[in-house]
Amino acid sequence: MSRQCRLSFKHNMTWGFLPVLVSMLLAEFVPPGMAIYTGAALGIGLSVYTLLRKRACLPHILLYGTSALLTLLAVMHFFHAASSPAEWYSLTLEASTLLLTGVFYLNRRPLTALYAARQKKHPTSAESLEATIVSARVTLIFGLLHLLILLPGHAPLRGESDFFLHHVLPPAVFALSILSNQIAICYFNRLMKRTIFVPIVNAEGEVTGKAPALDALSRKQEYMIPFVRVAVTLNGMLYLCPRPCGDTPEGGKTDLPVEGHLLYGESLRQGVCRLVRQALPEAPTQELKFNFKYRQDNNAATRLVYVFTLTIDHENQLNKQEGRPGKLWSISQIEQNLGRNYFYSRFEDEYNRVFSMMDEGDGRLSTHDTH
Repeated sequence: MSRQCRLSFKHNMTWGFLPVLVSMLLAEFVPPGMAIYTGAALGIGLSVYTLLRKRACLPHILLYGTSALLTLLAVMHFFHAASSPAEWYSLTLEASTLLLTGVFYLNRRPLTALYAARQKKHPTSAESLEATIVSARVTLIFGLLHLLILLPGHAPLRGESDFFLHHVLPPAVFALSILSNQIAICYFNRLMKRTIFVPIVNAEGEVTGKAPALDALSRKQEYMIPFVRVAVTLNGMLYLCPRPCGDTPEGGKTDLPVEGHLLYGESLRQGVCRLVRQALPEAPTQELKFNFKYRQDNNAATRLVYVFTLTIDHENQLNKQEGRPGKLWSISQIEQNLGRNYFYSRFEDEYNRVFSMMDEGDGRLSTHDTH
């Protein structure tokens, strides 16, 4: 049973700033030229690696951008070494990288529309763009904080270099961005471990996606989710219970004892057996029979409802639930109370379709043509 949607290491697009971070750190110990060439070589190498991987890999947009930027700086330094003074290198590289990131972030909407149109052919590209936008936003926030610290007390226009502001904080911006994104991914994955999903199905019952159960069940959605209802029979009688009061539709009215949603990743058989065991632990599931399915569309939900019957041999297998005083009803008793606002409306519809064909002698349907 799959309950979670995990994000992997590859969704942290701020790792694309790694060549910039390495170049900044190297610049504190080696000449700027060597730091620039090393950063550019690392960026190009990582870019080629992500492009040539045989397994599916998200396009690393930020990595490609920083690699191009470092390559341009390497070319400029090769022809004009004086363009990269050591005391201003980290701050200059930070400003250039944040400017490139800001241009990307400001154009996120047209890029999102472009990638959305290509999503069917290139689904990983749209996924990569979404992750990159999040990573860019985090990095720009840290960059803005650095700017707010930098400008009031020590403006670069004065021509003075401060070790903490100009040498420590620039690499810290990208290091904190990488770390923050990774922490957020780990937190998201831990949260998803406790999140239950329900399947989204089409009219034929084929699973087409999934949705968090909290969202899918709390209000009506555009998609359809599968729902199971089980009638329990004994000696030609139906076991019925009052519906729980509260948020349950038509609470208090008499209805079938077992109903509930399927969970994402479980089959229809697994789901109905789980629901029966939860409501009636002593009831055997070997006699479960599928009857029919129908679409339920109202103000509360859009469901594809599967209706089953379960035939039991002894009344002690019912194990009546505390707070739900159910009892066995004969066919004649049910029919005498139909249309009197006593039964749940869904049950009355289902009864007219299938349960009215039940033989009171043995509790089984008198026809197999129930689909």
